[in-house]
Amino acid sequence: MAAIGAFFALRNDIAPKAPASHSAGIEPQNAHEPASDGSDRLHDGDEIKKRATDSPSPGFGEGVPPTREELAAWRELSELHAASGDLDKAVPPLRRMMRFPTPDADLLSLAARVFLGAGHYREALQAAEQLLELEPGNAKARDQAVQSRYRLGQVDKAVAAAREALEKRPGDLAMLVTLATMEVESGPGHADYGKALKAALKLKPDHAPALYLKGRKSQLEGDYKDAETSFRKVLKLEPGNAKARGQLGMALYHQGRNKDAEKEFRAALDLNPADYNTWYNLGESRLSRASRELDPKKIRVLRAEAMDCYLKALERNGDHAQARYRVGVLLNGNGQYKEAIGQLSAALELDSRHVPTLIQIAIAYEHLNHPDHARAYLDKAFELDPLNKIVLFKLRQWT
Repeated sequence: MAAIGAFFALRNDIAPKAPASHSAGIEPQNAHEPASDGSDRLHDGDEIKKRATDSPSPGFGEGVPPTREELAAWRELSELHAASGDLDKAVPPLRRMMRFPTPDADLLSLAARVFLGAGHYREALQAAEQLLELEPGNAKARDQAVQSRYRLGQVDKAVAAAREALEKRPGDLAMLVTLATMEVESGPGHADYGKALKAALKLKPDHAPALYLKGRKSQLEGDYKDAETSFRKVLKLEPGNAKARGQLGMALYHQGRNKDAEKEFRAALDLNPADYNTWYNLGESRLSRASRELDPKKIRVLRAEAMDCYLKALERNGDHAQARYRVGVLLNGNGQYKEAIGQLSAALELDSRHVPTLIQIAIAYEHLNHPDHARAYLDKAFELDPLNKIVLFKLRQWT
């Protein structure tokens, strides 16, 4: 990381280059045109985590039973982290406790909430189903079970379970919003697209989760003004809602209001500094502003600030492929080709079919006078996208 830190000692003898053009993504992401290349996407705080968060932990009933004192200490620790909003840190002590079946409904409720929020969907489903065995009428646990199944890819089962629950309790707002989320994420071509969301808002027009989803739906449809309206309504009801604050920033960004967007991104990060997607989005906004600047000094400052944001995103999630890609692009633009290759290679390990990354590695090797390496990466890019204008230009240039 020390080599990357040298980026901030920007050379004054060259004007920073704009990121090379490329072509490339509710919830996980939204299409937009960041910086000058129009490729990547602002990342949503609800993005399904692609980390190894769902790898099986020791199953229920495995291992040596813990002592009463150990259970009490683990529980206190998990509750402390959960109360502070740091769900990832609440996971390890909960996993130790959840190796064994428990009749403690409060503990199961905590486990389902933490595992679901941290993206450990199999464990969330296990906890929610155990809780339902104890309390068959627990609507919250049923909703958590449906959400977990959906995020595990069991879409049909999740939708069927949601509809069955709503037949018994048509006024269950939480389940209505969960069903609405599944419908919206299925896209406008889905037969019931927007139906459950409309029902939820009719039942309670000021229901913050439904208004939040309405904003996400508007974003997916490209109506960023309407999305802005929805997120502002959420924030009026829940001023401390970090996700809504970040989404408002996205809506403003898509309207070209970068400075207003950055204000919201900063506010979201004040509420939740661990949100790597918002750090990434703030970097995208800074890079976008840099691409429109004419003053070399301001360009250097904005690009350095963007780099800092991407590095903060990577500190919080090292598997953020787009953040690694952006760091590589900026290093390439600063003439730090060896360092760029390191970052771009790491991005390629996370997404081996990302053509812009292949192009940037080729450019770095070209500048380092390794034409064979550069050509190999371009050939791979051509295999994946034979109509890519940059790939075709570079291949013709080297022929």
